[in-house]
Amino acid sequence: MIVGILAAGEAKRFGKCKQTTEFNGKALLSHVLDAVPKSLDRFVVTGAHRQEVNQLLKFHDVPEVFNKNYSQGMATSLQVAADYALQSEQSLLVTLGDLPWVTTEDYQQLIQAFEERPIFAKFSGHIGPPAVFPVSFLQKIVEMKPACGAKTLVQNPETVLMANAGKDVDFPEDLMLLK
Repeated sequence: MIVGILAAGEAKRFGKCKQTTEFNGKALLSHVLDAVPKSLDRFVVTGAHRQEVNQLLKFHDVPEVFNKNYSQGMATSLQVAADYALQSEQSLLVTLGDLPWVTTEDYQQLIQAFEERPIFAKFSGHIGPPAVFPVSFLQKIVEMKPACGAKTLVQNPETVLMANAGKDVDFPEDLMLLK
């Protein structure tokens, strides 16, 4: 299994590069990188703020995969991640670069529940990332219409309750939740 962290967004609502915004002594993306199990290979999908994110990735020794279509939405970053995982013939755990409250234990719970079919986090009555997709499913993601998203490809998806996945950073004031 390989972990793809989606961090390509333009952060229009946030107003600046949120991935590298410091909080409690480290960048927001660093909180995510530190929570993902270290035993798994990881990569970060970059886009709008590629240069700033790449400066941060040097300190984490994590490769970057560039999404040239980042302005078309998050689904294009998921497609880039799925293609990268498909090339390495590994299942893909996908998470977002603005989910600092998701813990290592949350990721481990998701990984343990994975049984070769897509599984999503469930939070506040919704499902979404983090999610795990088997190798056999990745080509469907690569070929999907970006406006659809991966959830539309899965009938009755498996889920793991993960309340922390419902808390992301969209606006600067969302960082106050980290305290």
